Amino acid sequence: MKNFAFPLIAFFACCMNVGTLHADSPFGRIFGRFSGGSESSINTTAWHGQYNYTPAGAPVALVVPPRAVMQQTYAWGVAQNRMVPITNQFGAYPGGTGGSFLSTPRWPSHTDQFGVYSVRAPW
Repeated sequence: MKNFAFPLIAFFACCMNVGTLHADSPFGRIFGRFSGGSESSINTTAWHGQYNYTPAGAPVALVVPPRAVMQQTYAWGVAQNRMVPITNQFGAYPGGTGGSFLSTPRWPSHTDQFGVYSVRAPW
């Protein structure tokens, strides 16, 4: 038992300090705050794009952890790889999706065309 005492104490000490050792975001200075965007962009931008998720018939929110601030999008055909901020946060009923949306093309060329959009969780 004495052999396990020090590693056990060290493990619990590390667990207690995890909150202080974790950095918020390397992109915090770029976007003005650590949550992924400014308040004005969060309040004025829609959580969805112009495509719907074909099985649902409407855009679908993919809830990601609240600390997530960036997502990666891909395009093929003309190769493109972008890092974009996740500005919206999941909250109370946001209202209808509004408007008509494009269906997923038969041969999509970009990940945005699938109609699934990242939204940060509130907790």
